[in-house]
Amino acid sequence: ACPVAAGNERACTTGTAGSRALALGLDPGTYFVTLKSARPADVQVRLDTYAPVPVTVPMGGDTCATAISVMGDRALFRGTTMGLPHDYRGSCANSTAPAAVYQFRLDRPRRFTALRDSSFLNVLYLTRDDACPGAALTLSRPTCTLGSRTNIDVPLEAGTYRLFVDGLSGTGGMYTLYTQRDLAASPAPREPPPSPNDRRSTS
Repeated sequence: ACPVAAGNERACTTGTAGSRALALGLDPGTYFVTLKSARPADVQVRLDTYAPVPVTVPMGGDTCATAISVMGDRALFRGTTMGLPHDYRGSCANSTAPAAVYQFRLDRPRRFTALRDSSFLNVLYLTRDDACPGAALTLSRPTCTLGSRTNIDVPLEAGTYRLFVDGLSGTGGMYTLYTQRDLAASPAPREPPPSPNDRRSTS
């Protein structure tokens, strides 16, 4: 499991094939990627870089009715939960802290990624818009994450969804939220190439 914002670590993720780790605002320099596996395996690593995204300072968004709209394939928000009322309590965390609500719509299946970074312990969870706040989605990957740096990376069907930026144990403060939706759902795991030490017969 990933530690909570440990040392100089800029990104961390766990999972299987297709897992993604996002790091925001990297300065020029040298960086290292460390991979740990439960068992020996061949792996493939791909590095993608993106142009800067304009920062949006959200206003309001403390209720489902006034949810902040997430537009475009990539978006970056810098906001605060301080001063917002405690309207909701998510099904995945017994929070008594104020929360900000975001909403987005997908017109077709997409891979959706959200990364939140803050100076306080928080909970980030994803629901559908058929209830408010509703229960965190049940998918093959987590849709509710806790910590000071939290992320969600899941394949979603077409529809309307809400993303809740909440605190833990009554905490709140400034946060950064980055969202990204890719053209395709999360790629299916690929069969690794045969190892040079693999002596299995092909007959």
